[in-house]
Amino acid sequence: MPRPPKIVAKKSVPAMKMTQEIHQDLNASASLRKTPRINSSGSGTGSNGEVTPLSRPGKELDKALAYMSDPGCEWNKHVEALSIVRSLVNFNQEIILPKISETTQLVIKNVANLRSKVSGVAIEAMRDLFRVLRKAVAPQLDAAIKTLLTEAGKENAFLREKIERCLDEGVQAMVVDNLGGKVLASLVQHQKSKNQTMRTLVARYAYETINQMSPGRALSETRDTTERVYPMMMAAVLDQSDQVRYWGKRMVYLLQQHRDFERLAGKYLNNNNTAKLLEESHKIRTKGIGEKPQSARRTLSGRSNTRLPPDRQNSSPLRITSRSGPARVDDTLKDDLKAALTGTSHETKVRALNTVRNIIRAGGRLGNELKHVVDLVCKMLKSAAPNSYQQALDVAPDLIHVASEDHVAYRNLFLAVAERVTAGAGGHNKHASKLLDDMCNNADPGNLVQPLAQRIKNAATGRPKLTSKFTEILQKLGTSKNVQKWGPFALWEVIRDHRCRSQARELAEVLYDVMGDSLFDLARKEKVEGDLRGMLDYR
Repeated sequence: MPRPPKIVAKKSVPAMKMTQEIHQDLNASASLRKTPRINSSGSGTGSNGEVTPLSRPGKELDKALAYMSDPGCEWNKHVEALSIVRSLVNFNQEIILPKISETTQLVIKNVANLRSKVSGVAIEAMRDLFRVLRKAVAPQLDAAIKTLLTEAGKENAFLREKIERCLDEGVQAMVVDNLGGKVLASLVQHQKSKNQTMRTLVARYAYETINQMSPGRALSETRDTTERVYPMMMAAVLDQSDQVRYWGKRMVYLLQQHRDFERLAGKYLNNNNTAKLLEESHKIRTKGIGEKPQSARRTLSGRSNTRLPPDRQNSSPLRITSRSGPARVDDTLKDDLKAALTGTSHETKVRALNTVRNIIRAGGRLGNELKHVVDLVCKMLKSAAPNSYQQALDVAPDLIHVASEDHVAYRNLFLAVAERVTAGAGGHNKHASKLLDDMCNNADPGNLVQPLAQRIKNAATGRPKLTSKFTEILQKLGTSKNVQKWGPFALWEVIRDHRCRSQARELAEVLYDVMGDSLFDLARKEKVEGDLRGMLDYR
């Protein structure tokens, strides 16, 4: 029987439903305009070391865990397993999350591997875990910090540089998720180490944690936070190493601006240490921090420590600036985002969005704060309060082009906007629909195929609308591997959904034009061959 004429997919409002919210992250990574190549080798990395999607991710995790847990396994198998973990973390979080505890423990174990190649890849995997999965890794934070600090204390500058970048990600991710106190609790266990490098890193990252938390939050007398801040600061100030003392002085300089600095010192330190701390504070106010030790001018690995503000990189007296005085734009954004992400006030969220809008329209860049901006917008888009998601919809058009620099951030924003489309009728949802269309047009459609297919499979509502958008994207991609991989993945679920009869037929037509009779072979394995042939009128 001849096949019926090809049915052209009708445009409809896109939609999708997310089943789980994961805070991600996010460092600047590959642009959405460059489609990630599907890796069929199972290694999870391309020839240039770039993390790539796996061709069969569902079957790779168990293999990776088996390799990593086998001490007799060859070192290259450990590298392959860690590369698989990195790929799953970046592209298939839903697969790795059910086994995140076991996976993280094995990655930490491999950080201490005697072979530097294995250890280096494990450190990168740990960094990805911090960056993407954030608080899901928190139960293993003590073990992770202990192992990272121990390895940093060894004489390997290459690994030490990787460890510093990993700890940077870990501190930032934990603080954003309100776990700064847990970071301090993990660091304090090693402040009396006999290894000077370890003590220096403990003091440095204690300072970084407090700085990112802000003095007000660090000294808010929250349980397990303020009570650790003062002893850690005092231990660093009194350390025999000038490198450790430098970071101790930085902590004093940062915290002495708080109005309760002296009162809290008397509460959490004994009289002798309180007097020493206040004396140190007076010296810093009048004479400055002093000449920095040579090692403090650069990071331990030799990279320039560019994060130090210029006004603090000299030995001149440090002046306390007025709290009501002007702040730099980046500091304003950082403070506003912290308040918006950790608080419940609608006003603080609106203020943060206004700051973001002003920076973007002035031609500025969001830098490392991009991921936090996207987190905030996604959180507001999912809110049930109209005034909250409307504010997010208003700023999202300005954010699209900036977020396209980071494929993870862009995908998160795309999914959150799509979820808003399915939330109900009204003008706001029309606004969200137009925004979603703009996002599809602005990005390489190949990068949207995987998340769309996965949401089609998991969506409880909105699957018909979502399938129509998915079909439109597949038509643009033609015969690409993404179409042949993710098209059938979504099709089987659509065929089984009685609400999607017309959408299933349209999607089946597009896939049959690309794959031919091989589509029936795949359908036979899924036990939907009869339904597929009926839709295509091809028996």
